[in-house]
Amino acid sequence: MNKKGAEWPSFLISSIFSMLLFIIGIFIVLDVAKSTETTFKTDIAQLNFDSSAARVLNSADCLAWEEQTPAGYLVHAGIIDTSKMQSNRLSGCLSGAKYYVEAKYNSVQLSAKNGGMIVSNDVIYVGTTRVSPDQYDWFAVKVYDNGNLYDGVAVVAVQ
Repeated sequence: MNKKGAEWPSFLISSIFSMLLFIIGIFIVLDVAKSTETTFKTDIAQLNFDSSAARVLNSADCLAWEEQTPAGYLVHAGIIDTSKMQSNRLSGCLSGAKYYVEAKYNSVQLSAKNGGMIVSNDVIYVGTTRVSPDQYDWFAVKVYDNGNLYDGVAVVAVQ
């Protein structure tokens, strides 16, 4: 018998053994995947807060810095314009929602409030009512003040 004929049975046996292991592995994976249960929970209140907070910080109608360029206006999302914090134009920013914004940079504190918001040790109060943690959040922002950019932090509460 030549060497080629002697290799054929061992190749056939190893191929069959490999296929059996592969099929057993697939059945094990399918069995584990079948027993796994996945559930999704959508928190609508959190989604509403996130979209409202994003609008307050990133929209030119609200607090975002808007720069006039030769091609038109350029909105810098996430950069708060201090002149907008101090004006009354924020009243039309969010229709149907009360929002409160407080920003701090270089030891300066700015407030844009539709009422009285008190920030005390990361606890937010509107008047004497404590705001639920899913209705406010802290954001790292840039603050545009008189031609200069500063690093700052803003707390946004939406009710």
